Amino acid sequence: MIQLNFLPFPTIITKRLILRALRLADIDVLFELRSSPEVMKYIDKPLAKTKADVELLYNSMKEGAAQNKDIT
Repeated sequence: MIQLNFLPFPTIITKRLILRALRLADIDVLFELRSSPEVMKYIDKPLAKTKADVELLYNSMKEGAAQNKDIT
């Protein structure tokens, strides 16, 4: 059986990309993305209406990784 361990989340760096875990400092950018109808048109989730919506999402993502249930 595969044992998953998402903590610490790895940072992957290439010439054109840095893939890293979300940080609390990313909330403003995450809100901009999650509240955009254009960005969200293919994602079957409601648009974020407030930064509090995004903070709940952020906390859910962090908790999922901490419990080794999922990563986003």
